[in-house]
Amino acid sequence: MSDRPNMNAVMDFDKNSLKKTETCEKSGVVEGYSQEKALQEVTAFKKEKLQHVQTEEKNKLPTKEEIELEKKSGF
Repeated sequence: MSDRPNMNAVMDFDKNSLKKTETCEKSGVVEGYSQEKALQEVTAFKKEKLQHVQTEEKNKLPTKEEIELEKKSGF
């Protein structure tokens, strides 16, 4: 048995059995939110209000010593 699909079933498919459907295209633009308004908000943004955040690394890479210890222990 081959892994290829049966192309005869595709070729013999009756397209008239499909139902008509209406599609709704979405542009990704929020209604009532213009590019000019967005530009105004960006230019009025105050960078001084941002707070400094200390980044914390959660997935640290192992040191050479830790790698050697794992090799010796048989992991």
